[in-house]
Amino acid sequence: MATAMGRLQSLNNFTFITDIDINRTNALDTLTSLLKTGKRYLIARHMDFPGFYYNDHVAYINLLREPGTREQSLYYYMRDLSDTVLTESDGAKEKKHKEKVKQIKLNVIATYGNLSLGECLNYDDWKNCFPLDEEHSQAAQLLGYRNIQKTPSIDLLSHFMEDISVGITEEFLETAKRWELELPSFFQNLTESLLATKREKTGSYVQSSDQDLRKCGDRYPLDRVVYEFARKQLHEYLHICTRKFIMPTPM
Repeated sequence: MATAMGRLQSLNNFTFITDIDINRTNALDTLTSLLKTGKRYLIARHMDFPGFYYNDHVAYINLLREPGTREQSLYYYMRDLSDTVLTESDGAKEKKHKEKVKQIKLNVIATYGNLSLGECLNYDDWKNCFPLDEEHSQAAQLLGYRNIQKTPSIDLLSHFMEDISVGITEEFLETAKRWELELPSFFQNLTESLLATKREKTGSYVQSSDQDLRKCGDRYPLDRVVYEFARKQLHEYLHICTRKFIMPTPM
């Protein structure tokens, strides 16, 4: 996706940023300072939405990933050291970051082992080799829920997603079509750019069984609820737009 967005920034006159530090404590100051420049920015970061600054000049979009495959990806990411190998082109900041990430991963391997996901899930208490706190839940990050076992009402989800355009990673072309319709000044030609971009494989591991993925995905029940709601909403949005554009004008 980053490659496709990088292509769009010159076409649609915005600056694409991936290395900015935004968190709850500095979100207001950071976004306010960017707005004062009078320029247009697209910021791609992991974010905790409830702590953010809402303004008529700021639009939030979010990608949700199928809960089981998301957990699988994280499990192997925390045991994969390939992205921590230093290169000659790395600057001091990048070297420091890689060394920090490498140590975190080595600590995970030393403490919890380097089993395959399937082997880990065979343990009676499998969460001991797959440690995550509840704030890792994408629903918690999106909605701000600290008790992620609680299921929000459909009305609450609908109201919240009026402020944030939520897409689906596994249906990214459909998501791209939605963003082209909702925010054309940023995302015009996104679908074309995606189709022209060679997809890069970001990790190498044995695909887990459907049963294992379901077990991982059910760790946070609210994640499944929010994911399925957002997926349904995406399809309904595109269906309405398609009908709107193809239906003949009444005589």
